[in-house]
Amino acid sequence: MSAPRAHLTLAVLAQGVASSGGFATTLVLARTLGLEDFGRVALVLLGAGFAAGLVQALGVQPFLSLGDRAQRPARPAALVVVTVVVALLAAAIASAAAPAWTGAGALPAALAVGARAAAPAARALSFGTGRRALAVWVDALVGFGGLAGALAAARVHGPGVDAALLGLGGGAALASALALVSTAGGARRARPAAVDRRRVGAALERSWRTGRWLALTQALSWFGTGTVHVAAAGALGPAAVGALRAAQALVGAAGVLLQALELALPRAAAEARARGGLRAWVRTAGLRAALGMALLGGVLAALAGPLTAFTTASAAEAALARGALLVLACGPALGAVTCVVSVGFRAAGDRVRAIPGAYAASALCAASTAPPLVLELGVVGAALALVLGQLVYAALLVRAWGARTSQKLVCVTTGHIGA
Repeated sequence: MSAPRAHLTLAVLAQGVASSGGFATTLVLARTLGLEDFGRVALVLLGAGFAAGLVQALGVQPFLSLGDRAQRPARPAALVVVTVVVALLAAAIASAAAPAWTGAGALPAALAVGARAAAPAARALSFGTGRRALAVWVDALVGFGGLAGALAAARVHGPGVDAALLGLGGGAALASALALVSTAGGARRARPAAVDRRRVGAALERSWRTGRWLALTQALSWFGTGTVHVAAAGALGPAAVGALRAAQALVGAAGVLLQALELALPRAAAEARARGGLRAWVRTAGLRAALGMALLGGVLAALAGPLTAFTTASAAEAALARGALLVLACGPALGAVTCVVSVGFRAAGDRVRAIPGAYAASALCAASTAPPLVLELGVVGAALALVLGQLVYAALLVRAWGARTSQKLVCVTTGHIGA
């Protein structure tokens, strides 16, 4: 197997391990803790997800890009600095806010948020330093190791929010330690050129310069989903958040297929562009992908009763999650459309200015519609707000693609796509 193909295989395997670990964790914790306590855990992990997104934007993406050759030896150090700063700040905020907002202990919340915020950096260190097989172990420790730790902590301390957070945080902390020790050992064996503070400072400056807009996009995305979950928790209680997260996990199987599309479609799009048929390819591939994902969503909706009964611990909890799942089953088709159009933009070589605007509009739609919908429809309203945000994002991307193709037809070449 060629090196690029082997690297792609390991990347897909790592993503599959991460996705399956998250899926298993959600299903097991939702059933063993009940939706009330699982919702409290989910609220803490919502903060961890935001912090991890900041690490991804400000540290991981600049680290994985090529950059100046002189700065390359300093990039791992810069990534570690960014990760430590973000993780410590997130852990401090979690320790102060989680007891009041979720009833979780300060220490378990801080461990879970801080350690899971560092997980993207642990994975990136593995890939970026040539230890790609280690990334699979990192994802396995974060997902399945965290779940095993949560179950072990429940046996020792009894099931509850704190035990789950301690286990999840412990698995992520172990994964980060493994990646850091492996990277440090490899660096000593390789005997690289000395990395001084000036180079690390230059690498940090570059990370900020290239990652701040990604961080803004991450903040906008979190603002929409975060507001929906907070509105559900405030109006209906943590059990509503647990039901929403359980339904999202069941729809997550479609997310794995969309990630596979992200890997498989670029080659077909490049070939279509070489033939001069990219516009037709986007239309045809988008329609086929949307229909396929709509069929999958229909299957999920048809099996909503048995799936939610298997995931939850009681009939009342199953009914709560079932309503959310019926609405969220519409999401995969919208995700397929945005996936294909995004691949089309990249194949065309366009700088897509529509994406930040679409993110902002999507987040604003979800955040503004969530409170009234939750008050009126309960958990179903929260799920509907998330789907409306997806719909706005997909519509704006399709509109931008249509504007681009219209400009090409009239021979207007601007090089950019307006929102």
